[in-house]
Amino acid sequence: MKNLFDENVFITNIVSIATVNTNTNKIHKNRVCHCIAYNISGEKTYHFEGEEPYTVNDDCFLYFSKGSNYIAEFSSPGSTFAINFDSQNNEIFNHIHYYVKNKNLITNLFKEAELIWRTKHSGYYQKCLSIIYEILYLMTNEMNSDYIPSAKKDILSPAMKYIDDNFHKEIISVHHLSSLCKVSEVYFRAIFKSIYGTSPIKYINKLKLTRAKELLCGEDIPINEVAFMSGFNDTSTFSREFKKEAGVTPAIYRKSHTM
Repeated sequence: MKNLFDENVFITNIVSIATVNTNTNKIHKNRVCHCIAYNISGEKTYHFEGEEPYTVNDDCFLYFSKGSNYIAEFSSPGSTFAINFDSQNNEIFNHIHYYVKNKNLITNLFKEAELIWRTKHSGYYQKCLSIIYEILYLMTNEMNSDYIPSAKKDILSPAMKYIDDNFHKEIISVHHLSSLCKVSEVYFRAIFKSIYGTSPIKYINKLKLTRAKELLCGEDIPINEVAFMSGFNDTSTFSREFKKEAGVTPAIYRKSHTM
């Protein structure tokens, strides 16, 4: 059977996107569509026909293939983001469970997709489709990075911790990050891209914009404050970068993503 992340998946239809509260056992027979999911909380054990069961906890990415048969047994209540879809040629793939490293990015993408699908403003379907492909892209890169020698990952460890702690507090330079890792900027950029599939600055910008989207959908915080709370020094740069990423201004994004 094929691996989802080794193939070019063509999504023909989004069936549903929802947050599922999990507190009772469920039996799935001949699943009618594919599903990618993110276990937010709670402990669950999955029993597939002819295979050893496996248990998942918080921050686990899951994939269930169309046509699969399994029992979901819930040890403790929790919730899961679930995206159900159809693909071209009725392809069947191996199921997946994988603990996510880029938790903030993946969690917020699932959260954003669920909100956009639920509110259904103009262009919602196309935006949700783009988010699903982005999730698949990021997960492909992250899972493939497991095959990169751990020594290379260890080199980046001080920088990744610094980014996670400070991306929304200051402008972070590649020079500073490479200094933390005690390598040259050129070597740092090369290792970073080989593991994360993008440049350090683009990675940091993505974290900032993801945080901004979350703030815009939450409390009624002024847009200039959202910019500073997300790590941007001025509102004009924030607005320009946000529109480049989201396709609309922060004000329009807020209006279309709040009830």
